[in-house]
Amino acid sequence: MTYLTFEEILERMLGLVPEELDTREGSIMYNAIAPCALEISELYFRLAANIDECFVDTASRPYLIRRCAEQGIIPKAATKAIVDAYFMNTQPTWTVVIPIGARFSCGNLYYVVKNSFEQTNPILIDEDKHWFKLECETAGVIANNNTGQLIPVEYIEGLTKGAISSVSKIAEDEEITESLRQRYIDYITSKPFGGNIADYKQFTKAIAGVGAVKVYPVTTTQADVILYIADSNYGVPTSTLINLVHDTIDPTVNTGDGVGIAPIGHHVTVNGVFATTIDVGLTLTFESGFTWESVQTKINEVIESYLFSLRQNWENESALIVRISQIENRILDIPGIIDIAGTTINTDASNLTLDPNSIPVKGTVTNV
Repeated sequence: MTYLTFEEILERMLGLVPEELDTREGSIMYNAIAPCALEISELYFRLAANIDECFVDTASRPYLIRRCAEQGIIPKAATKAIVDAYFMNTQPTWTVVIPIGARFSCGNLYYVVKNSFEQTNPILIDEDKHWFKLECETAGVIANNNTGQLIPVEYIEGLTKGAISSVSKIAEDEEITESLRQRYIDYITSKPFGGNIADYKQFTKAIAGVGAVKVYPVTTTQADVILYIADSNYGVPTSTLINLVHDTIDPTVNTGDGVGIAPIGHHVTVNGVFATTIDVGLTLTFESGFTWESVQTKINEVIESYLFSLRQNWENESALIVRISQIENRILDIPGIIDIAGTTINTDASNLTLDPNSIPVKGTVTNV
């Protein structure tokens, strides 16, 4: 929208004043009209801003959320990481009690015991490792790579060691504005309805932890709808996430009954995307003063960035192709590298086409 400026409004208003009246700056007439012109120009500005808020492509986050809500689309909330951890007592004379709800710290984050693999409360630990599920108290991706020693917030008699082994359910930050905007646009343009492919994509990607999905519909040789998913980091999902998606879409005990999101009569199988390790071999020529050791970290970063961009686009491609030219172009932009030759992917001097349900993960990078 084109709106009038203060100067344009003031000029128009002064032009309507009879010629015999003084309208010079500082005159009574000028001083009376100028504040009105300023307020009117502010109204034009606010009107233009309000019009932008009416359209999805220009709406700010609060108004975008309201527009999305009209279609049943809500922003994904930040989630909390679930980790697998163990506790030990190496003193046979002690029997350690780990109550559900006990709090532990690991680095700068705090975790609470949700349940143990034995599913009892409290858990008695006698010498061996006993495994637990702990939930991070802080929501967001900050906990996704946090592992190490667990320190009890309150003293637990006899406990000699506790540690996080792995993250079983990765966390997500609150959905960013542009992701929410794109989900709305995808919903409007793809017309999801009644269990079509667009419908499965929309509802599967709305599940916390899912970043991408491919949908394979029923065919004459395939009785189930098959979903392949990647996690919110566009990586291989955990079994916990796969089971969550399956239970949300089509619970096993009620498969085909329409209890989940899937329509009545649809039997759904959920699989995780799998990883293909990408080993890269290079023959580099360096500028004077540069060595493999001085550029190795940057080379690993640009290759990982390229592979991540491929993973982000996995759901939109029939099969990903890792291209030697893309790797070489990025490496040649690194200061200190003059030339590159003999590039290989998994020992082969050609592009690598992945399985349709595979994503590339960086392996070793060597300079021959």
